[in-house]
Amino acid sequence: MQVTRVVSVKHVGDCTVLTLTKATSSGGSTLGFLHGNWEAGSYVWIAVRAPGLTINPLKGKAPPPFSKEWACYHPITIATPPIDADGQPAKDFTLVIKSMGAGTWSEALIKKAKLREAPSDWKVWCGGPQGRLSFALEHCDEVILCAGGIGCTPMMSIALMAHRKKTASGEFFYPPVRLIWVIRNLDLTVAFEATLAELEKSSNVTLSIFHTGNDDAGGSDLLLNSHIVKKGRPNFYELIVSKRTDGVVGVYSCGPRSMMKAVALNVARQASSPKFLLHEETFEL
Repeated sequence: MQVTRVVSVKHVGDCTVLTLTKATSSGGSTLGFLHGNWEAGSYVWIAVRAPGLTINPLKGKAPPPFSKEWACYHPITIATPPIDADGQPAKDFTLVIKSMGAGTWSEALIKKAKLREAPSDWKVWCGGPQGRLSFALEHCDEVILCAGGIGCTPMMSIALMAHRKKTASGEFFYPPVRLIWVIRNLDLTVAFEATLAELEKSSNVTLSIFHTGNDDAGGSDLLLNSHIVKKGRPNFYELIVSKRTDGVVGVYSCGPRSMMKAVALNVARQASSPKFLLHEETFEL
């Protein structure tokens, strides 16, 4: 595990947003045992040092630093792609960590973020990156990203990757992408505001947001910070239908089990042509 420099810390609603750098001043990497590169959809293992932040089950049972009280590592998906807006290898990466409720590590992280300490005062260790997609976007003729809640983190990274690859490469082929995001809490959009703003300008990524919560939004669609948010649950069968009659449609899914089950069911209901591929990104809360 490597010591990783924190670039910025933000507390946004019930999320902690950490931006870290993988590069050192000497040109080395602070990310990863084996390498400092990641793919869209990859995750890292992260530990944050703070008194009382967590209780490590390996305390006293493993060699340092893994035996330290705070050295409890958590898998967090990288929310940004491995290339920057100019198509160059990214120097920084962002983690959006949603609170899982009172008494959890993620809730303690929010409390630490509220202290407004300088980024240089944060001591963070990262391991990885790990995880990869079961099929590449470049192997598809069309891509559909289905996300529920904080399960959007790998999908935001994939969508941004597709947008930036297409923008940077010009004529280079990259498939059109549809991102479908289902949320209960509208505040979650704020944590991804910069990503959403960039995707709105994309020529090959279209975004659909559905709100299923009981906020004060009423029963109609609304405009939230220039994003059109549709009220109610999506009809995945209609949304997954492709106008293509041949080729390959890649569907990526991450979110609550009920949503992922609905996506898988409706992928199975599609016609045999075009061919549909399904990648499911699961996580335990």
